[in-house]
Amino acid sequence: MRKIGLALGGGSARGLAHIGLLQVFEEEKIPVHLVVGTSIGSMIGAFYAAGTNLQYLAGIARHLNWQQILDPKFSRLGLCRGDKLEELVALLVGRKTFQDLKLPFAAVACDLKTGQEVLLSEGDVARAVRASCSLPGIFKPVQWGDKLLVDGGVCGRLPVKAARKFGADLVIAVDVGGWPKQGEIKNAFQVLNQTFHIFEARLAQEQGSEAELFIRPNVGQIGPERLDLADELIALGREAAVKALPQLQKMIGS
Repeated sequence: MRKIGLALGGGSARGLAHIGLLQVFEEEKIPVHLVVGTSIGSMIGAFYAAGTNLQYLAGIARHLNWQQILDPKFSRLGLCRGDKLEELVALLVGRKTFQDLKLPFAAVACDLKTGQEVLLSEGDVARAVRASCSLPGIFKPVQWGDKLLVDGGVCGRLPVKAARKFGADLVIAVDVGGWPKQGEIKNAFQVLNQTFHIFEARLAQEQGSEAELFIRPNVGQIGPERLDLADELIALGREAAVKALPQLQKMIGS
């Protein structure tokens, strides 16, 4: 059987939509043989690969806030240490190595020294997820051997090529990143912000086009900080998965 891989993209709080999508996959018995995640996609992917109950995970998401994730301590390399983020992952996954997981999983980070994408699939899962989620300037980079790792989204928020490298024959890519905003642009900050969104969205579109199936939940206009919209985000993930079911079933059948 050809291996089906999930490529779960980054998007901060919008990544809670991954939970809804995975719920539908479980309910419809969509086979998943491996998972690769970037940033929040690595966090949700690790929970899924560890066998965390998705209804329980949705309940955790509804009560999650930034105080449980951010641990401000100014340093020359970042505003937050990242210890809380790692502890949150360890709480749900345990101090497991990748080999202890129920499903093959890899987290994608970016080496700040070389600019190269790094596929993490050995060692401590919680620390790897921390590295994959370490947004530059916000979280202190993670030292991993001779590499200095930051958020995998720096190299691209949708890890399609990484999923193929990890062994997927068929890739289902899920993009939960932001989209260019509609409306009038009134100042220089908005110009820069819109430019960033255009660049990031176009890159994600190119990456998604390389997958056998590209799913984009309708979360692009929701702010990346909106953890308080967990129910809405999960519902949008479910909606996107249900809409993709005919394509999924055709892909699996073929």
